[in-house]
Amino acid sequence: MGNPGKISSVIAVIVGGVIIAGATLGWDKLVGSITSLLPSVKIESSAVGRNSRGPFYAGEKIWLKLAGAEADRVYWAFDEGDQLISSGVQIQHAFPFKSKSDKGSEEYHRVDAFYRAGDRYKWVSTKVQTMNQKLAAVATEENSLNITAPEKIDSQWSLAAVSLTKFANGMFTKTADVPVAWESSGPEKHFAINYSDIATALGFKSAEDAKMYVSENPNLWISTSYRHPPGSAEEVAILQELPRGRDVTEKPKMIPEIYPKKF
Repeated sequence: MGNPGKISSVIAVIVGGVIIAGATLGWDKLVGSITSLLPSVKIESSAVGRNSRGPFYAGEKIWLKLAGAEADRVYWAFDEGDQLISSGVQIQHAFPFKSKSDKGSEEYHRVDAFYRAGDRYKWVSTKVQTMNQKLAAVATEENSLNITAPEKIDSQWSLAAVSLTKFANGMFTKTADVPVAWESSGPEKHFAINYSDIATALGFKSAEDAKMYVSENPNLWISTSYRHPPGSAEEVAILQELPRGRDVTEKPKMIPEIYPKKF
């Protein structure tokens, strides 16, 4: 057994050092420097294509990352849905425009992530802020998908492209190059993607087959891409769901009991 006198001396030296450091650096700074060394798990959000950590546009394609955790699989839950989405520590998402909220209002969207650590599941949550602006509208017509989108966002981001996009494996990817016919109408542009062109691009036998694919596939989205300045690499991608749902590779799971009722 160690010498009690020596142990007391060591403790006294440590305590004295902490008091001196607190008086010198300030207690807030000292506590912050200590806690920053401790491992923490949190959800981080960032835009895809531009340097921004929020607030984001409604429908903007963003990255969500479970930082500080080592996990092969993460189950993500979003407040606008009732299913868990299985992915890795990173996932792309687009928080939709809320029609029941005021246009231009600040909205906060809850995100929960469940991951396995050792022999148990852990949970972490955050809220992501968006600006509630309706930046795209999609209608299904007899022979085409019709899209309406503003020519500019915030007078600086200029519309550059429109594409058919699919959500799979935690990411949004362009399905194929599909010809888009468009026309201007004041500050808005109107686009049409014909089912016959979708059939050609994706290898369907007929426009009717392509139309059925679009109407029944829960993972298809329309992406409108904006750049600033025009031709630059910086991009804002606005996603509009088509016509519903998300990619859930497994049967829907009940949200675990650790999921709290309130944030």
